[in-house]
Amino acid sequence: MGLAASSDIYHNGALACQELFANAIAMSYGRERRPSWLRRQLAKWPLLVYKLGLGPLIASKILILTTRGRETGKPRKATLWYVKEHISGVDVVYCFSRRGASSQWLKNLLARSEALLRIGQGIWQAQGQVMADPVEQRRLLENFQEKYGRLTGLLLQEERVTLVTFRLSDTKDMEPE
Repeated sequence: MGLAASSDIYHNGALACQELFANAIAMSYGRERRPSWLRRQLAKWPLLVYKLGLGPLIASKILILTTRGRETGKPRKATLWYVKEHISGVDVVYCFSRRGASSQWLKNLLARSEALLRIGQGIWQAQGQVMADPVEQRRLLENFQEKYGRLTGLLLQEERVTLVTFRLSDTKDMEPE
């Protein structure tokens, strides 16, 4: 990684920390600030990495979720952290919505549970569903903490997050863009 790339990562990290701080202050007043247009665009950098064919470089940490817009029906993409487990012969992927029910990708998923998950070069069709079990949610937060370290505590607040599970299948009906 070159000096410019590491500088960009540091700068994007600093912007993310500023946004977290601003949101923490806003939440203390009972509301959450919506990220600016620029910050929302910067948060989409993994989409570019995948588009360039470099998805396997970040696949161990980030997946691309494609849902259908609840009003438009158009494909909508979100980049998410995930934990994957193999349970009873089925691969299950767990993701948290750090904004709870206000996340657009979660609203789309609740309207239509079919989704497409892209992890590295693999693409799976999956059915998403919200898991409300607090014991399982706590267990998975610990798994996220193990995988992502301290950032988990900063970005995922237990009282606010919504846990979503995806059971993977090999068929795909929606093509990635």
